[in-house]
Amino acid sequence: MREVKTFLIVIAILLFLLNYRICDYFYYVNGELDNSNWWRLKHVIYCFVLALVMQSYVIDSKKGLLRFFLQIGTGLTAANVLDKYNFKIFSFEKQDVTMIIATVLFAFADYHKEYIKCQITQIYYKLFLKIKD
Repeated sequence: MREVKTFLIVIAILLFLLNYRICDYFYYVNGELDNSNWWRLKHVIYCFVLALVMQSYVIDSKKGLLRFFLQIGTGLTAANVLDKYNFKIFSFEKQDVTMIIATVLFAFADYHKEYIKCQITQIYYKLFLKIKD
């Protein structure tokens, strides 16, 4: 896991250092700058860097509130990148509420995964034993 964490941090640092070059490459054409798209891409890169850094900390963190909040942060920044880059959404929309709820639910499920796994196992055994009798 240490190698994965190191890789994520290195990618985050490279993206942070090269973000001007990346934005210029895509939005500085024939000596003219597409200013609004340039800043949007820069924002997406910063959100992606933040998501990579948070995810690298999630890898080492054990069960607890730190992991819970890091996963919420990672989910929200990743969803922000998807909204801006894939769907060209640059304001708060109704779909964002669904994304926020889903992110919190997945983080909550991970926070309580041992409890949930135990409950599902108990339900499975109860159902299996009833069918067998």
